[in-house]
Amino acid sequence: MIKIYKLFHPSSNRLYIGKTCRSLKRRLWGHVYESNKHPHLRKSKWIKSLIRKGFTPEIILIEEVEDNLGNDREKHHIKLGWENSPMDMLNSPSMPGGEGFQKGKNLSKKSRNKSARNRRKFSNEELQSIATRVNRGEYAKDIAKEYGVHRITIMRNLRGSVIGTKPIECNYNRPNGARHGMSKINMEIANEIRSKYSSGNYFQYQLAKEYKIAQASVWSILKNKTWK
Repeated sequence: MIKIYKLFHPSSNRLYIGKTCRSLKRRLWGHVYESNKHPHLRKSKWIKSLIRKGFTPEIILIEEVEDNLGNDREKHHIKLGWENSPMDMLNSPSMPGGEGFQKGKNLSKKSRNKSARNRRKFSNEELQSIATRVNRGEYAKDIAKEYGVHRITIMRNLRGSVIGTKPIECNYNRPNGARHGMSKINMEIANEIRSKYSSGNYFQYQLAKEYKIAQASVWSILKNKTWK
């Protein structure tokens, strides 16, 4: 079940509406933590101003709905807040359910699209298909490119971390060798290192310095522990 809630304080005329699958108390302290992590947001500035005065925002449940209705009901209450509430809404009207927009700035269409992409929720059929491909040995990074999302978005959906999804068991494959994003060498360079060392003109530490890798990595290559 999804809880739609409002965040406010009697001493302030600010109002924030959001949704969560956690307890309201836990979500409240999540907002307090986020105010330090993202201090440029209007919501964060408001929360920090209350804390400086010795107050904490109050959180009240508006309604509890099924998972598939969470987004629509949240948008409904935010719209009502903009139309009827005398309080200053901290939610952006152009991007309901966000973290509170920056004062005097509107999010661009590109930023909204990027944020929506990163929050994407996959259907059960898509997740089953992705899990099957991952179990066959494909990398989540490659699959993510096909769907136009980040690898972490794929992993969060498979682990059930996205609201409305359930965890799916699969064997995660991490890119290794030249496919790894932090890799400094490839098979060609590894063979070059072996060739130079076998000539007798180089020590391991000299090769490590030349190729900007650890001496332990050079040792592993020479012993055929890696890059076989």
